[in-house]
Amino acid sequence: MHYKRIMKEKTPDTIYSHQEINDLRGYIVYGLFDKNNKALYVGMSTDGVARPISKSHEQLKEINPGDCLKIWKMPNYDYAVSFEKELIEEYKPCRNKTGVVPVKDRKKTEALCRGCGEEFTKKTQWQRFCSSKCRSRKWEKDNPRMKTKGMCPVCKETSFIVNDRYVCCGAIIAK
Repeated sequence: MHYKRIMKEKTPDTIYSHQEINDLRGYIVYGLFDKNNKALYVGMSTDGVARPISKSHEQLKEINPGDCLKIWKMPNYDYAVSFEKELIEEYKPCRNKTGVVPVKDRKKTEALCRGCGEEFTKKTQWQRFCSSKCRSRKWEKDNPRMKTKGMCPVCKETSFIVNDRYVCCGAIIAK
């Protein structure tokens, strides 16, 4: 019924002013608290509420009835990091595993390269290959329609065949 009213009356559920929009952006510290006001997770975002309300946020995926998200707006990164650390030390949230670790100090983890299978040290949590060359080789293996073939007749560099055409230097030349 609610959606029928919206469609008929075209009245929005929420309207944000200029100031409210700006308050939703920028540096924030946020905490997920249960119905007994026990901290479950405390985090920081440089992108405002985009991070804590994201469906992909690992620690905030499971939200139960009675849980609430508390948000503190911060003037800059240093204040946000400091306040996040203070809240974690005070509340000791059960979903915070390591406390506050600045990006530059985060521990690098070992992983197996999805291309060559060798062990390597990740530089970011998303890294899947030990090098860009290994990633390229894996892509070429998984995409057999694109194969390296000799010299481009225009620029004399290595060319590729894609769908029976040479592709190189921006030129597409029939085979």
